[in-house]
Amino acid sequence: MNEFSEKKFLSLVSSVLKYGVISFIILSFLAYFFKPISFSLYKKLLDTAVFILIITPILRISMISYGFYRLNEKRYSFYAITILVLLFLGVVIK
Repeated sequence: MNEFSEKKFLSLVSSVLKYGVISFIILSFLAYFFKPISFSLYKKLLDTAVFILIITPILRISMISYGFYRLNEKRYSFYAITILVLLFLGVVIK
């Protein structure tokens, strides 16, 4: 079994943010490019871009919670899970 590397893990967590934002930007530009051609395609691309932008921090917090758990930092893992629950409650209660 591979050893858990904190440095590789933190690099992976930062990559999630980087690729999430890049995906959002690319899909947004594509959406605005397709707006005059097909409004339904524009709306689908823009909805997908916003979904990616919303899901990115949720993925990061989940990964950070797992990383803290693997590093035996149970308290910080609990804090990350608490933040995740608060995010979900904020969406549901809205």
